[in-house]
Amino acid sequence: MYPFDLNTPFSLKIDEIQSNEFVYFKPERDKDFGDKKFNSAIELISKKTNRLFLSIDQLTDLENIKNYESNNSITWFGVPVTVGSDQNEIEKNQSSYSNIDSLSFKIFEELRSNFDHNYKVIPEFILSKNHYQLGPTIIEFFKYYKVPFAFLKIDGPPENQKIQFFRETFESLRINGFKGKIYFSFTNPYLDEWNIKTHNTFSGVQTVHIDLSNKCTHSCVFCGLWGPEFIDELKAQTTSGVLAQDVVSFMNKQMPFEKSIEILESLPETIKSVQFGGAGDPLTHPHWLEILSKWRSRGLRLEVLTNFEYPNFNEIESLHKMSIGRRKIDFMVNVSAASFEVYKMIRPRQAKETFEKVIENIRYANKLKLRDGYGMTFTMVHIINSLNFKEAVMMVELASDLGADVWLKPLEVHSDIHKKYSIHKDNYPLFKEMMNQALKRADELKVRIVLRDLIEAIVVS
Repeated sequence: MYPFDLNTPFSLKIDEIQSNEFVYFKPERDKDFGDKKFNSAIELISKKTNRLFLSIDQLTDLENIKNYESNNSITWFGVPVTVGSDQNEIEKNQSSYSNIDSLSFKIFEELRSNFDHNYKVIPEFILSKNHYQLGPTIIEFFKYYKVPFAFLKIDGPPENQKIQFFRETFESLRINGFKGKIYFSFTNPYLDEWNIKTHNTFSGVQTVHIDLSNKCTHSCVFCGLWGPEFIDELKAQTTSGVLAQDVVSFMNKQMPFEKSIEILESLPETIKSVQFGGAGDPLTHPHWLEILSKWRSRGLRLEVLTNFEYPNFNEIESLHKMSIGRRKIDFMVNVSAASFEVYKMIRPRQAKETFEKVIENIRYANKLKLRDGYGMTFTMVHIINSLNFKEAVMMVELASDLGADVWLKPLEVHSDIHKKYSIHKDNYPLFKEMMNQALKRADELKVRIVLRDLIEAIVVS
């Protein structure tokens, strides 16, 4: 989601908005903010995205609302609805959460009448005197109007009394089995704090992880699925000496394209990032580029765990074009070697051409980034093991050459047969020294080390 407020200084730009990104536009009129600037902003934003939410804070704007509707592609209109001011509807036993503010329905109906397409109108609830009415009123609004979501208007940092009021409201919703989506104002700089402190489980997730494919062609020796020795171990457990069919099916399993889009469309407007990873390489999926493009169109930050062999230059250019904007496309590339000799030890089935292609793919993407001033970011993943720990400094230097970060990631042992790839205790002093040298070289070359604290802890242990 993209909180857009013309009155707030920030570095975000309209041309960075993605085609399917939820944009919460809340214009606040002041002496420097006239109709011309307001209309221009709506026109520009509505051309960039098909998910524009216009928050009508100033009710005086309602007289022009039909012009906004007819001249711009605005998907939703938010109108303020006060809840808890209808004192005639308050019962003696307030703790029963059974009171519905009927006045709020009258307010909403009156506001909706100003719109040609009243199904686009979304309530932005304002909490008033009787907070016990908020939960039941929200439930009835969702039942009666079938709204896809609603907002709770908040200003400033969380206050203790309001925190308690909203906690009670959300608990009442949970008790009643409410499944709708309730968001606090996206333009509030304390949004995350509000969600956490009020236990707002209806706001939705911000990050998801998607496993597109279990397939991979690299067969790293320490892999817990495609490692040659691990596969041999699985074969030895069968009477036929071949992999069981359910194992083969799992190794070749891929998410259907339609399912990946179904998941995307089911996500709340609060979603900010997605990681594509899993047991295999997501770029082995036949529709990987189209899937990444669809998810990117929501304005999400994409993180992709891959060996980065599979894309060609044309596909890299497509990825580069997707990369404009404040939320990046990050590739975590498992190279785990700074030379082909070590690359071959870790991936016995790969030829020199594979190693060279991975490096050239990253180099080409970096050239596009240097040319245009934006682009994908890369992290060279160096899974530290007994075969490659001596190349830690070389990996930092290679990353510097390619404009990438480095993740010196200790090996995770998936099977007893992989224990031999762990750092032997006799080599531990040398291992610590290699990590220390890598950190020093990174400082010299200004290369960022991902999770640096972990490596520093190893060095001083």
